[in-house]
Amino acid sequence: MVSNFGWVNHTHKVLAKASSIEAATVEMETGMRGYLLAGKTDFLAPYEHGEQTFNTLTSSLSETVSDNPAQVALIKDINNTIEQWQKYNSRRIN
Repeated sequence: MVSNFGWVNHTHKVLAKASSIEAATVEMETGMRGYLLAGKTDFLAPYEHGEQTFNTLTSSLSETVSDNPAQVALIKDINNTIEQWQKYNSRRIN
């Protein structure tokens, strides 16, 4: 019973971090969209905050799921996708 509780707790932590990662990507997208539409660097603040949050949370989630190679691979895929998107965005900012 205690073991089951531990796994349920672990799953809740993973889901909460995954949800926060999604929110961070939405924050980045919102900031980038505002910047592209208005051309004002003030709109990059949410993008930069989301980027920092995304990086912190994906590192933390990688540690949390380090016992599950399939989940680690999914996080790497997410990181690669967001990294490509960020490179694309950096050409729009600079």
